[in-house]
Amino acid sequence: MGFKPNGFNYSWQGEKIKSEVTEMEKIIGNQILRLEKPSESLFQEFSLFVEDMRANKQTLWDPYLPKENEKPLDFVNRLLKRESGPEAPLVPETIYWATF
Repeated sequence: MGFKPNGFNYSWQGEKIKSEVTEMEKIIGNQILRLEKPSESLFQEFSLFVEDMRANKQTLWDPYLPKENEKPLDFVNRLLKRESGPEAPLVPETIYWATF
């Protein structure tokens, strides 16, 4: 899935809206929700998200979490590798993190 040029039309809750953002973004209130592939620069924010999920007793799936003592770059690379070379018996998948 790639980025579309700015300015396409879509419908949101019955309203016709001309977007000034890409298909990987939504405007929510005064913030832009963006889907981004995992990166080392987003790792700290991802870690805060995981802490919040745990504090609120939400379900987390181990394959999508850093392993004990795994370096941030190694974790991100492991997630990105799932797109083109997943470990058997998994199938390829693309992972995105939602950011504001």
